[in-house]
Amino acid sequence: MTKHLSLSALFAFALAHCAPVAPLPGDAAALDVAQSDAALPSNVTWSEHVAPIVFEHCASCHRAGGIAPFSLSNYQAARPMAAAMAASSAARTMPPTLVDNSGACNAYDHQTADWLSNNEVATLAAWAQQGAPEGDPARTPALPPPPMGLANVSARIEMSAPFLPDATRMDEIRCFVVDAPSATDQFVTGYSVEPGDPRVVHHVILYALDSEAGVATVTAEDARDARAGYDCPGGAMAPAYPAVLWAPGGPPTALPSGTGLRIAGGRKLVLQVHYNMQQGAFEDRTRVLLQLAPRVEREGRMVAIAATNLRLPPRMTDVVAQGSRAIPASLGRSRLWGVAPHMHTLGTDMQLSLRSSSRCAMDLHHWNFHWQRLFLYSAPLDLNAGETLDVRCHFDTSSKNEVTTWGESTTDEMCIVYGYVTSA
Repeated sequence: MTKHLSLSALFAFALAHCAPVAPLPGDAAALDVAQSDAALPSNVTWSEHVAPIVFEHCASCHRAGGIAPFSLSNYQAARPMAAAMAASSAARTMPPTLVDNSGACNAYDHQTADWLSNNEVATLAAWAQQGAPEGDPARTPALPPPPMGLANVSARIEMSAPFLPDATRMDEIRCFVVDAPSATDQFVTGYSVEPGDPRVVHHVILYALDSEAGVATVTAEDARDARAGYDCPGGAMAPAYPAVLWAPGGPPTALPSGTGLRIAGGRKLVLQVHYNMQQGAFEDRTRVLLQLAPRVEREGRMVAIAATNLRLPPRMTDVVAQGSRAIPASLGRSRLWGVAPHMHTLGTDMQLSLRSSSRCAMDLHHWNFHWQRLFLYSAPLDLNAGETLDVRCHFDTSSKNEVTTWGESTTDEMCIVYGYVTSA
């Protein structure tokens, strides 16, 4: 597997070479405060203006024991990072919400698509430009507690024993074959993930296999070496759909009321864990907590819209691939509740649209392989019977000397969006 640094690793590297409060670099320096949603105070301070933003949007990862490589839980920790915080927020790479949640292309639930307002971005820029003053410490809000766990847990899914990722790699993506939570069909209606060691767990996907043939395939993969699990950089390595998608800082996820994803009774599942060793290799035993129901009003489906016939020429900064998929006619009029985009390491941007109306269903920029999850809309999109969805992916192949094609390895590529769909 190709070694690649995570966003947090690159961020940490950049921060290590920043002056304590340096001028804003590049485009961030040009951020016009007039673009903010409201007028900013003349003196922006940590205590009154910045800490509330950081504690709401950043502290779930940037805290002691979190996946981020540094803490932002107090002024002393945040002040040296002021310039980098302003730059990354202006570039919309932090918080790491991949989809545009500005309202220009739909609106997403805040729990799955964290987004800073223009005013918040301008506040961070002004604070850095003014020298990152603290203000009155007594006016600093309390640091919120870590994200709470899932209520009303029906089942717990975990690997059979603790796993130590390979310390010689920067990243390792490992799949573990795990038991089904029930002998009868159940529907996932909500979930949360408890990383065994947040210092190394970078994302988690629980796959439901399409068939028993897939179980045989992943069982054979699991037996290839003596270590638990098997390398699976592109997915489960067998036909499957994600029933759980999680990235660091992700709170418990409730699927839309009355909907759920079916898990076949007695059929093995695949737990994919992405390990990042920026802070070292630590033993892990991640758990997935599920809310299950024996039946739901509307069964959800993960419908894959993809461009599979990829032949991406090398040494180009923007190669475009396009694909489409009609929603199964058996659903009749249907609803699209959210999207889970997926590319590998060459992806840069992605768009999803409804063909009948050309309506934008998803606009994604700054793709990052390490921050994949299900992004739920604030309200579902109603689809015509048999509606066709079009996906358009952009890739930067300037680092490649050969044609890149579709495949499971990170040295291959994918262009796919899973749409969470139910009947209307």
